[in-house]
Amino acid sequence: LAIDDDKLSHKIIRRVLEPAGHRVRPAYDGEQGIAAALENRPDLILLDVEMPGMNGYDVCVQLRQNDSTKRIPIIFLSSHSSLRERMQGYEAGADDYLVKPFEPENLLARVQVLQRFAEQRSALEEQYTAARETAMIALAGTSELAMAMQFLERTHALHSTDELADALFEVTRNMQLNCCLHICANNADLWYADGEGMR
Repeated sequence: LAIDDDKLSHKIIRRVLEPAGHRVRPAYDGEQGIAAALENRPDLILLDVEMPGMNGYDVCVQLRQNDSTKRIPIIFLSSHSSLRERMQGYEAGADDYLVKPFEPENLLARVQVLQRFAEQRSALEEQYTAARETAMIALAGTSELAMAMQFLERTHALHSTDELADALFEVTRNMQLNCCLHICANNADLWYADGEGMR
């Protein structure tokens, strides 16, 4: 998404990026640019500083404050080249700052670098999510294993089949399991359900 009030800038941007396979959408002021970014999230935003109405710094701040656009890479394209103005662009949340007139190869290279960075960040976030889910499953499994181990340790101190059944049902309830228990002891079949003996 290219947000710039200068039609010549849009023409130059298209000439540089479209042959490399990028599709460029134009917006001619800040309000239009924000609306376009919210309507159809772009992979990257090229943003002019001086525009009628809302300037580029304000546009950048608003984009960074919105959850759906806050991680889109933003490159300022500006005729202002002083250090103060560059720093203002970075403070507003830009990822890069390119001074007009720029070399076509320089713009293309910076776009490609930021796109690779965004793809790598997305891949890392997916890996983090998968690792977190795996860790939660492992923790749940560890918790269930710990309950089973505690049950086995308790069985050595139990004195009757009723106590054994109660201890087992305590574990199964903690695991949110419903079950019955059949114990064969002393030539007798003992059936238990919900922790109560049934002969």
